[in-house]
Amino acid sequence: MYNRTVKQSITVSSPSTNVLTDGNTTSCISIATTSSNSYLQIGNESLIVITGMYLFFGDNTTIVGNHKVYCSNTTDAWANGTVLYNAEYDNDDIDVFAVCKYVIYLPPILKRNSKIDICEIEIGGCPYGKYGDRCESTCPDHCIGSCDLRTGNCVFGCSSGWLGEKCNRACGEGKFGNQCLRDCSLNCLTSPCDHVTGQCKAGCLKGWEGFNCTEECSNGNFGWNCSETCDGCIVNECNHINGVCKIDSFCKPGYVYGKYCNEKCDDWHFGTNCNKMCNCLKIPCNMFTGECSDDGCKNGWKGDSCDQECVPGYFGFNCAYLCDTCFNQSCDILEGNCRVGCNDGYRGRKCDMPVSKESSAIIRFGFFIGGLASMCVVLLIVWMVKYARRRIIKKQESRQATDNSHSHSNEQHYDDIMKMEGLSTYQDLAKQTVTVSNDYDQINNSYANQ
Repeated sequence: MYNRTVKQSITVSSPSTNVLTDGNTTSCISIATTSSNSYLQIGNESLIVITGMYLFFGDNTTIVGNHKVYCSNTTDAWANGTVLYNAEYDNDDIDVFAVCKYVIYLPPILKRNSKIDICEIEIGGCPYGKYGDRCESTCPDHCIGSCDLRTGNCVFGCSSGWLGEKCNRACGEGKFGNQCLRDCSLNCLTSPCDHVTGQCKAGCLKGWEGFNCTEECSNGNFGWNCSETCDGCIVNECNHINGVCKIDSFCKPGYVYGKYCNEKCDDWHFGTNCNKMCNCLKIPCNMFTGECSDDGCKNGWKGDSCDQECVPGYFGFNCAYLCDTCFNQSCDILEGNCRVGCNDGYRGRKCDMPVSKESSAIIRFGFFIGGLASMCVVLLIVWMVKYARRRIIKKQESRQATDNSHSHSNEQHYDDIMKMEGLSTYQDLAKQTVTVSNDYDQINNSYANQ
């Protein structure tokens, strides 16, 4: 590499120090005085890959100590640089390998009658990313670092996703990453994944997310792209693929029981399995907590969820009204209508209309007359029932007496028959039969003669 700028910190004889990189080994500079801080720096506009170096000294150079050459990325500094050469005077090629921007030459400290004639500092290499005899070719895109300056092969290997000497062959299907050693995720929706990064090109299967589809859906999510939620499951735990709750015995308050716990309560319902009802005035209550808005409750209800009936004696919105004029403070919880009448001095369905003492007396007299009439009617009904029962009893007694008399007559007749002498029971029956037969014939004759 020629025609580079040379910077100096030592006193040299003419010509300029730039002759050290002009490719002409006959133009030299002489160094007669040096110190520990003396150096020559060859600068480059950008990084170069150095593979060889040659120091060409003149014939008048005396062997006075070690010559040092550093490769550094910091101008005027070499402490952290790479040592390319550290030896006595030698006119042979030096094989090195380094990447830097500056080449710094440190001459030995000269003694009396010592002298250095240096004619050329040749640097073999190419600008970073180039190769070839004239550095006319560009290194392959997927090389790590520089390439071989002669062949262009990637010296330090390939970047992720590539293989081959020149790193120009992509990973096979199902592989990705450094040296193509990693497998694509089984959770990719389609194959293959990106051979460099492993990213699933078409997205993930249900229940998976992340760059490479290797992460399960976070807690509370499931399905395609983990976009669905299982907020009704206890502690938001569900199967990351199908959303079935892991705790399937019940759901959070505000959800209807089911294996997915994804059906919210209907309006005006809340709590576990939506089995509670709220009676908010206008807007349905919160389905999770049951809390009503600031509008309050419907008639006859109170509480944060408006699910408590008014206690006896109270009615209306938020149970804020007292039915103290009703008898025994007994009224319905919705409108406040009295159930068993009014206290003295009031009338109306709600006993909210006061009456005068005279009207009250008339009303009480009317109640008295009505009550007396009701008692008379009751007494009359009781008398009629008793009278009817007596007649029935008399009829039953009369019928029983008749039956007893007939039975006694039959028994006497039987005794008379048994006392008759000279007649057998059979003869008596025969006579009675003849008699009955004669009576029957007489009846028939009489009927025929009519």
